[in-house]
Amino acid sequence: MLDTKMSKGRSRAPATCDANKLATFARFRNTAATSISFALIGVLFVNEPLQPKLSSAHDPNTLLIAEDDATLLRVTSLLLRGYGYEVLAARDGQQALDVCREHQGPIDLAVLDLHMPVMNGKDAFEQMKALRPTLRAIMVTGSSDTNHPKGAEGLIHKPFEIDELVRAIRNALDSRALQT
Repeated sequence: MLDTKMSKGRSRAPATCDANKLATFARFRNTAATSISFALIGVLFVNEPLQPKLSSAHDPNTLLIAEDDATLLRVTSLLLRGYGYEVLAARDGQQALDVCREHQGPIDLAVLDLHMPVMNGKDAFEQMKALRPTLRAIMVTGSSDTNHPKGAEGLIHKPFEIDELVRAIRNALDSRALQT
């Protein structure tokens, strides 16, 4: 049973738990703050990927994530690593471009925030495509934007569920595999 002792109105995370009980409790306490907290706990306490990855041409797939919100970048990176992806993290579009230029291995997909300081996701993606013409991207935005740059696989609005992002990533990777 999942032990959640209450302390001054706050739920305290259990020292150990299994992923199914954690997911059940996270759904029960479904608020933005607790969902993120329990998602992090799930990654930290589960020793295996959260969901089996589909096989691909090379394993693991490498994702480049660019997000100017430091907490969201850390949480998303941790969760995607839990799904078995290798994650390269950048805090803005310029840093994403630098990582794209300097990383020696493949980058299978970029997940870019559209609105970031220094360089936005659209401009970063266009410049990264010049370096890696086959690179694909999923754009993420907290605004009401509905347009994404040419060549991008889609647009996800914040706040999003991690399952929504993972599905979009898997679909983009699978469609790429079908075209090669």
